Amino acid sequence: AKKYSWDKTSSSSGGLLGELVPQGHCKNPQLDKYCFTASLGEVVGPLKTDYGYHLLLVSERTNCPKLDGGNTKMMQTTGDDVFGTLVPGKQVGKVNLPQVVIDQVGFWIVVVFAGGLVAELAAKMANTI
Repeated sequence: AKKYSWDKTSSSSGGLLGELVPQGHCKNPQLDKYCFTASLGEVVGPLKTDYGYHLLLVSERTNCPKLDGGNTKMMQTTGDDVFGTLVPGKQVGKVNLPQVVIDQVGFWIVVVFAGGLVAELAAKMANTI
């Protein structure tokens, strides 16, 4: 891409469109669609768009568990693993319900305790005035 691309935006970075960019980031809607429908770790293309021909490799994607499952990142695990292996990654939008409940209970315990302290301090201040 550095040698042959005419795209001034991505040619200097070897054709890299960006890291963890949101859908709609690409100027070309066709290419943007391919970025979010291509399978992780597979080279797709050549793809023809209004901007020319492209080869596409999606190496990491988050918040698409229906598309990718638990494996969200492609990493080189051994020296002879040229194309990489899909490994589990953190799904940013995935909700950990037990942790949310624990966090909420802890928050409300602190709020009730702090509210009680403030009420006692206010009562003492009212008695001394």
